[in-house]
Amino acid sequence: ESFHFAACARRLGKLATAAKKQAAEALSDDEEGIELSYLSDESSNKSTRGVFAQSNNTSSALIQMWTKLSCCDGLCGSPLGASVKEGMDVSISWLTSVLIFGSHVLAGNAEKRLKKNQAINTSMGLTNIDSDTFQIEDFDSRPDGHDEYALIAHAIPIPEVLSSLKDLVAEKKIPEVENELKYVIGCLTYIVSRLTSKENGISSTKRRFKPNNSEDNTVGCFLNLHCGHNNHYSTEERDQLMALISRCCDGDPV
Repeated sequence: ESFHFAACARRLGKLATAAKKQAAEALSDDEEGIELSYLSDESSNKSTRGVFAQSNNTSSALIQMWTKLSCCDGLCGSPLGASVKEGMDVSISWLTSVLIFGSHVLAGNAEKRLKKNQAINTSMGLTNIDSDTFQIEDFDSRPDGHDEYALIAHAIPIPEVLSSLKDLVAEKKIPEVENELKYVIGCLTYIVSRLTSKENGISSTKRRFKPNNSEDNTVGCFLNLHCGHNNHYSTEERDQLMALISRCCDGDPV
């Protein structure tokens, strides 16, 4: 399944890139004032215009689809589009990393959410909050107040990407890649279902707060670093590392 997912994502990316180049060339031709002549027959002209209009709609839908899918947040530091560009093996690594380490990131985001809403929950009398259940909002690692149209693009949460792709399939705008799109949607749906399951939430929370538990620590604890090669840790990354060390040492780091 992982190889088929990578192949589908690669084909979607190639077709969307080709559509984007075609649209750019068409725009360039319009700006240069190039006039294209077709058959003089009126019915033929109408037919040709219809074909071009349909082609433009398909290209636009392909570009819209890949804009979302390529920015799909893998929860481990890399959007899907960057992995697809690197090759099949990296795309497979993206998928497996989400399934193995994605829940670690959700646990961290859920912890932040619970702390942020603690005062609200207390004021409303909600004291029995289930900390082992992840919510859809925990997939969103974008900073608060982010601008969707800013120059700096942020990775898009998987549920948001999934919703956009389902809308495109329902509208049947790109029938040429409907099978590939449906398969990718199925994989993303499985990711969301697996990561938000009760069992996964319990094990991820236990691993986060008790990393030295040998019975449930087969894959370690994920720490996503943005510092780059030979750069210093950021303040937040350093705090996360110290918290992890403290938990491993039962609150008494060396």
